[in-house]
Amino acid sequence: MSNPLLDQWLARRTGGASTPESLAAWQLEQVRRTVAHARENSPFYARRLAHAEPQAIATMDDLAALPVTRPEDLQRDSDAFLCVSRDEIARIVTLRSSGTTGEPKRIFHTRGDLERTVDYFAHGMGAMTRPGQGVLVLLPGTTQGGVARLLGESLERLGARPELFGPLEYGSSQSVDEAVDHILVHGVHTVVGSPAHVNVLARAWQRRGLGRSTIESVLLCWDSVFPAVVRNVEQAFGCRVFEHWGMVETGLGGAVSCAPDSGMHVRAADILVQVANPETGANLPDGQWGEIVVTTLSRRGMPLIRYATGDRGRLLPGSCPCGHPAPRLDRISGRLCSALPLGKAGTLEYGVVANAVYGVDGVADFSAQAVFSNPAHGSRHGPALRVGLSIVPGTDTEQAMAQACAALKENGLCNVEFHVAAQGGPAEPGLAKRRITNANGIGAHEESCQGNRSASGIG
Repeated sequence: MSNPLLDQWLARRTGGASTPESLAAWQLEQVRRTVAHARENSPFYARRLAHAEPQAIATMDDLAALPVTRPEDLQRDSDAFLCVSRDEIARIVTLRSSGTTGEPKRIFHTRGDLERTVDYFAHGMGAMTRPGQGVLVLLPGTTQGGVARLLGESLERLGARPELFGPLEYGSSQSVDEAVDHILVHGVHTVVGSPAHVNVLARAWQRRGLGRSTIESVLLCWDSVFPAVVRNVEQAFGCRVFEHWGMVETGLGGAVSCAPDSGMHVRAADILVQVANPETGANLPDGQWGEIVVTTLSRRGMPLIRYATGDRGRLLPGSCPCGHPAPRLDRISGRLCSALPLGKAGTLEYGVVANAVYGVDGVADFSAQAVFSNPAHGSRHGPALRVGLSIVPGTDTEQAMAQACAALKENGLCNVEFHVAAQGGPAEPGLAKRRITNANGIGAHEESCQGNRSASGIG
């Protein structure tokens, strides 16, 4: 299934690039322009790329030879990335580290950046909703330039009707029931939100015995998407499930699927995505997992060149059946630093825990903390996992805990403590990037994980 609007958007923005080869050639020309612009106007890139010759970048491997920009560089001096005067900046978003220390990153957006995001959202949503339909948006940022506001503007351009409900409230099921009522009263056909919050909504929908013909499509965004959540949403609503990847550093929009399970087409007119070996920075072939590295193509206020996102992903080999020429990202499997150390047993990925717990009937959401008997990460003993469950009202709590315990044991995790963290609502406050936190304090492996989507300034 193609998205003609996305095809039209890409053709208009790239001057008619219609094949992967012509698109790659166009992108490399934009890379050369971006590198030249950044070297000339950004104090950071004037130093970092002093010996780089823009016109010598003739292949994607030439681009991969440039040094990587890391979140710590932004933390040290975000202003050094600016290529325009502050008068041209329309919005500044502050991104705080997932740890308790460290300076925040600041991302600067010009009016042109915000307009291009609205334009992209309007075309990308064309596969999910139609003119006149209501779209429930479970995201923050209803002020000027906020993510919900930008998405709302894009939906209005599409002729759809945005319902900016906001994130669900932590703890109880009250705001969840209010969201369900909003869907029923306002004729909503599409839901946009984080996987955790949409899963909570899906469980409430089932609890109330509602039918599977109201919601036609769901867009999961903001955080990593897990197969168990996709299954839960499909079963509850009987709908199509689309996925989106992006972060503030990419201008919010990054990649979106044209159909369920199609992979996510990269926003190729505005960013170039590569997947790199996290140790060496070398490009990896399509199909191999590594770190997603982004180069912006249209940002003149604050360009980013070879920006290491910290997200683990891969580019899918081959072409999409829809014919869209942009590369496709596979479902993002999580953060590179999200694994739980298990002592001699190795590590356990957060995604394994999430898929197991979200697959338990009666569990709406969960939180997870690692509890080390010895706070030193060099301990030979693995940690206990403290799991807080959000239990759907009316569910047998002991049975849900037993099923969650069994699911985690199947994945090699036996030392687990359970407690009830919420009654049908989100198990964690806010929309910070989900991961296993360290109950003994933030360790080195988490301090390096910057939580790019956890933004204090998004709203």
